[in-house]
Amino acid sequence: MFVPKVPIWFGIIACAITFVCCLIKTVASFGAKEFYSAQDKKNKNETHFIENLTARAKSLYENCNDKNQKELCKKVYEKLRYSDPVSNDVLNDINNKIDKKFAEFEKSIGNGTSFEPTCNQLISLIIERNNLCKINK
Repeated sequence: MFVPKVPIWFGIIACAITFVCCLIKTVASFGAKEFYSAQDKKNKNETHFIENLTARAKSLYENCNDKNQKELCKKVYEKLRYSDPVSNDVLNDINNKIDKKFAEFEKSIGNGTSFEPTCNQLISLIIERNNLCKINK
């Protein structure tokens, strides 16, 4: 109370208004924390499918000994790496197809059987998924 002519109740009201503003901001920050935490969890769930496939494709690429297999694994890895990672309900069907085809691709590389047709089918499914992602945005 630097000004002697100002009544004391004016200072009390100013301090109370400041306290209420700080309290509102504190409560709002907790609400924002909850919102962004839930959003982050949702994003992790939506991107898990492509991130998982990308990691598996990278592992296949790094563990291949055959030059031809390594080249095809790199193609699949690059397609997955640059794919839109966000999945939604519209993409569930194509994601299931990609998952099955990728498992088939992994088995064909491990068995040494003809894997080139499987690789080409997998790449076309990934391209189809990317096109669906663009349409649904």
